[in-house]
Amino acid sequence: MEVSSRAEGVDPEAAPIVVNVTELQAVQVGIGVGASTNTGARTTLTYQDLNLFNRGWRFTNTFKLEQKAQSLNSLIRLPTDKNGYRDSFNADLNRIDVEGQTTSTLGTGVKRSWGPRSFEQTIGAAYLLEHVAVAGSDSQNNYAATVSYGVTLRRIDNELNPTRGYLFNALFTSAPIDVMANGKFLQSYAKVQAYYPLTRSTQFIGRLEGGVVTGASNAPATYLFRAGGDQSVRGYAYQSLGVADGDAVIGGRYLVTGSLEVIQWLTEQWGAAAFVDFGNAANTTRDLKPVYGYGLGARFKSPAGPIGIDVAHGQETGEYRLHFNLGVTF
Repeated sequence: MEVSSRAEGVDPEAAPIVVNVTELQAVQVGIGVGASTNTGARTTLTYQDLNLFNRGWRFTNTFKLEQKAQSLNSLIRLPTDKNGYRDSFNADLNRIDVEGQTTSTLGTGVKRSWGPRSFEQTIGAAYLLEHVAVAGSDSQNNYAATVSYGVTLRRIDNELNPTRGYLFNALFTSAPIDVMANGKFLQSYAKVQAYYPLTRSTQFIGRLEGGVVTGASNAPATYLFRAGGDQSVRGYAYQSLGVADGDAVIGGRYLVTGSLEVIQWLTEQWGAAAFVDFGNAANTTRDLKPVYGYGLGARFKSPAGPIGIDVAHGQETGEYRLHFNLGVTF
């Protein structure tokens, strides 16, 4: 026999609710392993304190060990203030060895961001110490105190798996004082990525990026440009496109890359892609001759964003390369 709560004299709208709350640990430690078709196998160790000094500051310390790159990065993020400003402080130690050039850097900086994700702006100041060793050449030390301004526009229908709209990012970094750098320079960089549904199951993605460094001829290698790799020109090794220096490839003062891609979605989550990438980096506009890569790939809409696996052919080298991408990089 069924007995209602009203028959027992209990108001069902006043039924008790039990809520169990488990507090998130302020200190967290993590370890991860993975691989990148750009920089090889990796191990990552992460330490987080979500309430540093009991002030609500978020501290993240990340050690990443890869075959071609190693880094130790520390970041402190302050809570958003009443005016909507998001401030952060960072210190980084990095080493990367690709295409005959080994670059080791020690840097620190501060940054302020504000605005919604649809129109986010940042300003920052940083100091960089750099040691560059190129195979067959003398090593050199560089330094620069810089200021920067960046803007990011996000006009897409879905941040994780966009199908329509565009993303735009521009960043201007300047070393304005001679005595605090090897020389004054300005790095200007911009990237746009557009999404458009050709049909209900066919999608077009286009990307274009460009950069230029003006000013000092001895700007740190960190602020020069190279191309090639998963997020650049597929079909070529990571940062293998640039200025030839003996057996090495070093950065150039000009950059242009782009991509045209069509995805045919076969199911709600799985699709096949065909693409053409182009671009290069050089020290002069006359030498900025694009090379091409083209290929086929598979796509999967995951909860963390699109996953892509591509096989690309580099027309300039005649080589085939495997590339892996996860998420939308903006």
